[in-house]
Amino acid sequence: MKYNGTIILTLTDFRRHFNFPSFWNSRMSFVRDMGPDSVFYISDADISRFNEIAVWIKAEQEGTSTDHIRKNGLKALTLFADCNITEKDYNKAIGMLDFSTDIIVVSGEDQLNLPGTALTENDIPQYVDSTGKKERLHKVEVEDENDRTVTVFIGGTAVAHLKPQECIYVTEIDGHFLRALPNRLGFGPYVLSLENIPGKFESILLEEYYAMGCTEIRHNDVTHFSYDKNKKPIYASGKYYTLNYSI
Repeated sequence: MKYNGTIILTLTDFRRHFNFPSFWNSRMSFVRDMGPDSVFYISDADISRFNEIAVWIKAEQEGTSTDHIRKNGLKALTLFADCNITEKDYNKAIGMLDFSTDIIVVSGEDQLNLPGTALTENDIPQYVDSTGKKERLHKVEVEDENDRTVTVFIGGTAVAHLKPQECIYVTEIDGHFLRALPNRLGFGPYVLSLENIPGKFESILLEEYYAMGCTEIRHNDVTHFSYDKNKKPIYASGKYYTLNYSI
């Protein structure tokens, strides 16, 4: 089996070079080349684990996999590769993100497609639906290993462009995404921008005021921000959208 540019002949080689995304891309080669007819296994347990992994991979390939088969396959692979692999790792490898989580992490991609309908400027004040449900916030963050700008789409409409280490907050009601909130706003002498804290739902709001030089103030635990009727900066935390945006 050729894996990560290396010819794999033993289980030790496999474990030394293992990472899950590369493994998943080479999974059919794994089934074909790593069976007990081709590789010597000291332990019968490793043969059993290989067989369990092969059953799972074939089921995923044929579209017949179940939660039970997938969990058994991931458990067997964790022991076979001597490396903890979770269903989150699997979802990430196949490009399937969980949009219900507070933080949606983009890694190795140049776009994020969120289900919903992007609201227009005329819709912006309407942030409670007819049943009284508020728009829930989710943070979208781009891993620093990502080497490309990520375009965020809502229902096919581009709503934001994020560079590595940047973040933005998006809103949804009942899994239907609606808007991307600004991560940077400027008005008069004020510039407001978000600084991402990887893995934390809240961000830092950097407030810059330009008048005879630049004054900087940092506000912790912010999720969205705006300007009040006097064009002064205001900001909020929490997991629901509460501020109307004035510009």
